[in-house]
Amino acid sequence: MSLLLRAAIDDYGYTRPLLDRSLLSPTLRLTFETVRPINRAFGPMVAQGAFDVSEMAIATFLQAHALGKPLVLLPVVLMNRFHHASIVRATGSAVRTPADLAGRRVGVRAYPQTTAVWVRAILQHEYGIDPGAIDWVVREPGHVAELADPPNVTLRDGADFPHLLREGAIDAWIAGRETDGVAGIEPLIADADGAARAAFARDGILPINHVLVVRRDVLDAHPRVGTELVALFGAAKALHFDRLRAQGARNTGEAFQLDLLRDGVDPLPSGIEALRPSLAAIIRLVSEQRLVPAPATVDALFAPFRHAAQREPAGAAPISAPEREA
Repeated sequence: MSLLLRAAIDDYGYTRPLLDRSLLSPTLRLTFETVRPINRAFGPMVAQGAFDVSEMAIATFLQAHALGKPLVLLPVVLMNRFHHASIVRATGSAVRTPADLAGRRVGVRAYPQTTAVWVRAILQHEYGIDPGAIDWVVREPGHVAELADPPNVTLRDGADFPHLLREGAIDAWIAGRETDGVAGIEPLIADADGAARAAFARDGILPINHVLVVRRDVLDAHPRVGTELVALFGAAKALHFDRLRAQGARNTGEAFQLDLLRDGVDPLPSGIEALRPSLAAIIRLVSEQRLVPAPATVDALFAPFRHAAQREPAGAAPISAPEREA
């Protein structure tokens, strides 16, 4: 009998074979909860373990891990992208470059948001702008309630950032994927795509945004769940890449992935060693930006996953390949 797990996962090209059940596991049955936007699942997962398996922002997971929350990281990436284009300004604004942001106001959904962590790193390490010299305006708190924002953060519930930007109430906005259909804005960083690709060529860091986590009690009771989930999501990713190569991209996110595939880069790396460079970078950044009380290590993050894999019953059959539904 298959183990039934409740999951909160967004609808991407590479998760759709799981969501529409065209790809099935012989040992796991996933029932998907509809949570839109998917970041609304992160807080309940941290606070109450609301799902058995969940997508989660990596910065949220690192905060949860620092507080000993019973969540286990799996070596599966569900979202990543370059972030030089994630910070925007109003067209025609007097703020022309990142160097103009010192002493200014920047809007962002939540201060610990993973996109904001990567953007603050770009501002600090590529343009010399200390995040502490910026006044941050947020419209919601972070997903880990026990960890407070720094004093240079102001909460404005439900803030309309495009409106605030056009009115001059904020000077820039870390928008991430929220710019679709928003008129009158443009990237703050000139040739953002070129700058991002230059940074990737220099550092080899493909920024992780969302990962896959499982509740600790689920993994304790069923030690094979972690490796089964990694295999299942790996099979879904392979199907997605086959479709991309054969049919082309359907949106900007898929175009980004296809460009990387053509360059010989896995746009959704999986496995501990493949994720190590990006994870080591985000671990350093959340510590540097004082989002966690103490830094972790990549190996410590994956220790529960590795331990569970070692506890698989002696003589257990290898994980079966996921099957396509007839």
